[in-house]
Amino acid sequence: GNFLDQDGFTSGNQVYQMGNGFTTADTLAPVLTQTVPVKSLTNDTTPSYIFSSSEAGTISYTGSCSSSKTSASAGSNTVTFNSLSEGIYINCAITVTDGSGNRGFLYVSPFIVDSTDPTVSSYSPADSQTDISLGTHVEVTFSETMDLLTVTTNTTNTDCSGSIQLSSDGFSSCIRMEASPVSSNFFRTYKITPRDNLLGQTTYKIKVTMEAKDLAGNSLASALTTTNGFTTADVQAPIIAEVTKVPTPSNDSTPSYVFSSNEAGEIIYSGS
Repeated sequence: GNFLDQDGFTSGNQVYQMGNGFTTADTLAPVLTQTVPVKSLTNDTTPSYIFSSSEAGTISYTGSCSSSKTSASAGSNTVTFNSLSEGIYINCAITVTDGSGNRGFLYVSPFIVDSTDPTVSSYSPADSQTDISLGTHVEVTFSETMDLLTVTTNTTNTDCSGSIQLSSDGFSSCIRMEASPVSSNFFRTYKITPRDNLLGQTTYKIKVTMEAKDLAGNSLASALTTTNGFTTADVQAPIIAEVTKVPTPSNDSTPSYVFSSNEAGEIIYSGS
């Protein structure tokens, strides 16, 4: 048979022996997949975003989002966006360019940044209001839609707990409520109803704590406690007792009569 010499040739047909072969060009773009999006509504002005890439490369950003992170590894990548102002973000995107210049593209799911703390817009009964019905309820309206899971009240006992409280003793104890707050006005207004009628001619104060949060997780800007409170109606009649009656018979044409009353008030006469 034919034998190869040390240069790879036979005495007959020539056979060429190649060294390392050849490599084709890389034309495949990195495949990017969103792993953990930014929360659709967040109070974080520098939110994190996690995506995976099928290969390493250089990161670039388009739209309203940017980051100091400029390199991606094959696998999971966490990006922290540069500080964002409040608003809606619908055009953010990430591009990873591999070593051969192939580009993989990924849209960031839309999200809203809300960093404004909610406030109490109004409440009823109003501060310093008097002659309030003993069966009244309390309403609190916030400046924006609230997370209803954070607007709470105590329905179990007279401890001062929950984000809306009502008290007649400076919040040493609180009025037990019939049920959880009832929402209306697109979750901006909440009504609480005492389990039992309030006491007559008694002053009650309303407190709203910073446990109440909006949908983005922002706490109430500051806790609120009404200054003077409201006062319930006086529904108890004065108790009147005779002290000294007019003698009978009497020759006094302008006789005196003495009685006692447990409270002040207007006297109305009837009869003769």
